[in-house]
Amino acid sequence: MDQRIADAYIKQNSNKVELIYHNSNVGCLLIAAFLLIAMCVGIFIFLPDSFLISLIGIMVAIVGIIFTASVLKKIFSVRKRGNTLITIENNKIRNDQYDLRLSEITEINFGWRDNTYKSVIVTTKNKQIYYFPTYNLISDRVLEKFVDDFVFPYVAPNATYNKVGLDHHHVKNMSQ
Repeated sequence: MDQRIADAYIKQNSNKVELIYHNSNVGCLLIAAFLLIAMCVGIFIFLPDSFLISLIGIMVAIVGIIFTASVLKKIFSVRKRGNTLITIENNKIRNDQYDLRLSEITEINFGWRDNTYKSVIVTTKNKQIYYFPTYNLISDRVLEKFVDDFVFPYVAPNATYNKVGLDHHHVKNMSQ
């Protein structure tokens, strides 16, 4: 990965490292959401004459609007909190919900929160699972570099680290 790209999303100073996103990342996500809404409205307006196909179209449009509205609501709430997604400071990993000591982490995985948002999933010594979502606002490669360089080296000595949940690993494995 290009170091300049990683440096654009990983901000570090003497006592803190932050994983941030940029406004352009939010813009891309909002455009996709508004296109989905426009498509759902189009289904309502241009429904075919068949009652069964119309009913299926209406159901698909309603599910799409509900899903899109929930994603938009979450993205707007993330925007209100600022551009920092995850912070490493004083040997702790922190986001808006959790503040954990790195030495307590025994397992790191990548996965999906609510089947929608790419997340760093950590398990602690007391078997509790915590999600640090990125809300799909940064690339998998930047997220992997952040965890590789600033999280995993400081976790419990016998901790495990599973990168399988990152999409670019699936693509790489499929092409071999």
